[in-house]
Amino acid sequence: MTPFCPDEIDFSTMVHVPAGEFSFGVSDADFLALCEGKDQDTIEEIELDLEHALSLRRVYVEEFWIDRTPVTYQQYHQFIQATGYLPSCLSVMPNHPERSDYRDRAEAIYLWHADGSYAAGLEDKPAVFVSWYDALAYCEWSGKTLPTEIEWEKAARGSAGFRYPWGNAEPTEAHCNCNFTEDLELRYEDANIPPLRSVYAGELGKSPYGCLDMVGNAYEWCWNSLWIPDVKANRYGELVSERYLVRFRWSKGVIMRSADRAMRGGDRLSEPPVHVCAAREEAEPWLISPYVGFRCVWYPSRIREDEPKRHWKRVSSSTS
Repeated sequence: MTPFCPDEIDFSTMVHVPAGEFSFGVSDADFLALCEGKDQDTIEEIELDLEHALSLRRVYVEEFWIDRTPVTYQQYHQFIQATGYLPSCLSVMPNHPERSDYRDRAEAIYLWHADGSYAAGLEDKPAVFVSWYDALAYCEWSGKTLPTEIEWEKAARGSAGFRYPWGNAEPTEAHCNCNFTEDLELRYEDANIPPLRSVYAGELGKSPYGCLDMVGNAYEWCWNSLWIPDVKANRYGELVSERYLVRFRWSKGVIMRSADRAMRGGDRLSEPPVHVCAAREEAEPWLISPYVGFRCVWYPSRIREDEPKRHWKRVSSSTS
């Protein structure tokens, strides 16, 4: 990793999230509000979208800084030019070679070129077709790291725990880039899937701290794994909530390949319910997809400790 110097971080492209409590997870009231007026098929979709979400609780988080937008093609290309690192989409993905080839699909426009360049017009779009490892490599090079789910969710919904980054109002195209096609049979046809849009669009959708593009457009990788069935048996990280959210030390060994990684924020393919701040998804860390990007975080303890540690605590035992 490049030697870290905090003076090299451009804080003008980040926002500060102060230490304090916030509402993490989904309440029964939020779930009922999302289902109100919906038909049974839609309600079942909402249940599926939120099947991994934790019940509501108050959580304390230390202060940190987070990128105002997802990392763009232009920013990731600067990393490629500086290091010679090439995204994983330029090689075959382990165990899933058939998912590595998008050349004959509409999403091919978002693929990285063999020399690490990208198609014209993508400069301010979120950098996709990057695996979790690709995202972490950029973060480490820039002196930052990936956010945990808890950090991501606080940055998205603020201390009040809004349903969406902008509040509790239903999403519109002015808020986020997602799939508003109502007919389920037509939703996933190429013509009805919106293209990636600029990370600076959707000003109405910004979070309480000023983060843009936190929901829709592209999912965002998080540091931790979404689901570890037996956390007590895990010796490589620390449990930061009751069942999920286990933080691992990063290494190039097999440890990181043993668990899926969490993704947050929904994407342009998905319908609006998946864009609530508490919705969660999982994927193999070597997944490359036109629907997954990332943003970085930095926290003050990083300059004070050889191995940075972030600490959270549950404020209340209430789960309702």
